[in-house]
Amino acid sequence: MRYPIRAAFLLALVAGLTAIATSPTVFAAGTSDDPLQQARGLLDAHQGDAAYQLLVPLESQLGGSEDYDYMLGLAALDSGHASEAVFSLERVLAVDPAFLGARMELARARYESGDAPGARSQFQYLLTQSPPESTRNVIEQYLAALDQRRAASRNQLRGFFDAGAGYDSNANGATSNNQFLGFTLDPRNVEAHSSFVELAAGFNQSVGFTNGAALVSSGRLGHRFNPDANFIDLTAGSLASQLQWSWGGTRLDFGAAADFDWLDGASHQRSVALDLGLNRSFAAVWQFGIDARAATVRFQESALAVMDVDRWLAAVSLSRVGIGEHQGRVGIALLLGGDDARRSASPYGNERAGARLYSSWSMSQSASLYGEVAYLDTNFKDTPGFFGVDRADRQWSALVATEYQNWPGKGWSLAPRIRYVKSNSNISLYEFDRVEAAVFLRRAFR
Repeated sequence: MRYPIRAAFLLALVAGLTAIATSPTVFAAGTSDDPLQQARGLLDAHQGDAAYQLLVPLESQLGGSEDYDYMLGLAALDSGHASEAVFSLERVLAVDPAFLGARMELARARYESGDAPGARSQFQYLLTQSPPESTRNVIEQYLAALDQRRAASRNQLRGFFDAGAGYDSNANGATSNNQFLGFTLDPRNVEAHSSFVELAAGFNQSVGFTNGAALVSSGRLGHRFNPDANFIDLTAGSLASQLQWSWGGTRLDFGAAADFDWLDGASHQRSVALDLGLNRSFAAVWQFGIDARAATVRFQESALAVMDVDRWLAAVSLSRVGIGEHQGRVGIALLLGGDDARRSASPYGNERAGARLYSSWSMSQSASLYGEVAYLDTNFKDTPGFFGVDRADRQWSALVATEYQNWPGKGWSLAPRIRYVKSNSNISLYEFDRVEAAVFLRRAFR
């Protein structure tokens, strides 16, 4: 049985919103002892707590019934148990995805529980279903309230501290062969495995403006210790700032970034980049993006200056969001780019093309799963080449990661991950395999 959208919605963040009425809710015939009918009467009398207390003990008996789950979701939402309402209403939609009344209540429950992306995707989907004008007005006011929340959340400064530990099977990303063209390689240029510990601290700052623009900045400084390969202990820092303009479902980004690192205590590399991006949401469930970057990469040691390049990258991406009850996201990104060597005799100029498939799923309100597979084809174009050969690299990589927010306590998050990289090349010196498994713990604070 389907129930129409409920009679009234109160939007606390939008002043002056009045209740809107829809057609009366119709229930299956039953006696006055019917618990669902009793719960409906309590809800109509604005006694959400009583309806919730009536229905909860019946979950083992009636749970899984569309009627019961819907009524329990309504009662939980009206009695301040928004998170429980989400789970009940998701069960309803798993059975009947076309039940728009339940979807509207799920959108409200996600809104009340603080799940802004989940609420927005549900409200935007409902707009595509040609709702009545009164319902459309309510949805648009919820979306406006979400925009206000987002603008308010942009005016903030947050810091974080990361601590991680793991194992890297090839910490220096080098060949496993100790000989090349008859020469014995320096041990530092041969595959070295090591456990590692990483510590980092950083910040994220955002300032929102009333015209829909925002300035978003971030910074991070970290160090990785490799006890069994300390010659590649790396200290890395980054700073970035970006202006964002949003209107409707479109966002334009323009910003600059700088990266710098020290290898085994010595200054190693610097990079400065300009970024431009355009992102567009359409049909409520699709997102399309175009991104471009121009950067300089400079090595600080004079012996490595031959590797200095000017880099350009461009990417297009398309993703499908809000998939199923777990609010899944699946997407693909295509990459083009290249490096222009700064020295005329340098063999490090190249052209590259690649692709990335990625997906994320919400396992619960506080846990998510992410995975990706990527491929990169790099052809080095300038003479004299590498050892008389035109070098060509083919690299595959895969990543699986999870994140548990507010664990082991509020403000904390735990993120295990495992990553695999395989690099093939027509020059054996650049062929390698690498597996990295790690767990990171973050503490965020304001």
